[in-house]
Amino acid sequence: MKDKDDFIAAYCVCDKGEMADELVSSLKSIRRFIDRKNIVVFYTPPRSQKNYNIFNKYAIVKEVDDETPPFKYLKRSPASRYGEVIGHFEKVSSPNLFIFDCDTIIKKDIKELLDGDFDVAYRPATMYKYVDKAKWEKLCSEYNKKPIPIPNKGFMIFKNNTHKKIRNECLNFMSKDLPEIFPKYYQKDQYSLALVLSGYKIKFLDKRAHAYHWISEFNTETYVLHGRSQNRLTTELKMIIWKIIYRFGN
Repeated sequence: MKDKDDFIAAYCVCDKGEMADELVSSLKSIRRFIDRKNIVVFYTPPRSQKNYNIFNKYAIVKEVDDETPPFKYLKRSPASRYGEVIGHFEKVSSPNLFIFDCDTIIKKDIKELLDGDFDVAYRPATMYKYVDKAKWEKLCSEYNKKPIPIPNKGFMIFKNNTHKKIRNECLNFMSKDLPEIFPKYYQKDQYSLALVLSGYKIKFLDKRAHAYHWISEFNTETYVLHGRSQNRLTTELKMIIWKIIYRFGN
């Protein structure tokens, strides 16, 4: 691929929770393979000079305002912002973009994953098999979209300037009151991405590119290890229980 060196690896972070500490670990891991000039951190409020200085050792840091409206990821949680990196897609001039959650560890050279003919590459979200497929298909039909697997946004690859092409439409979906299609989480950022990516050339990744720590894939020979450890059986049981509650509660 001739543009293999023309790419940006992007993160979005603020000083809430453990995001800053997680990001530092991720930045240290990616810098083993990627030059600082190819890594951008979009730093949203609340932020601090201390963390800015730390991030700046490993990446180009851009202090930016929030672009997406807050929403409740969990019913019992306060409204917050998720998927904020989507709003900053237009600030990435490179045709190729990798996006990462802060809780990722990069274990191999991600540039190798740019090979192939695709517009976007991602691994379907773990929760996709628990989604109310009828509601998902109905939602897609309302917007004349073909239903596709919902992505896990913790690691995605965009080529051919696709990230810029979808940005405005994706923000438009983020501003809507989309229906709940999953029993526990309201992942409107990932639903929005799936809606706008329908029709693009998609390459589906597996655990050899994007491994999920929470379902015990931490020993996988992978490019990106994502998340924290959880017992796989416990995770599966929780999903089943939430699906039953959701089905009989609606």
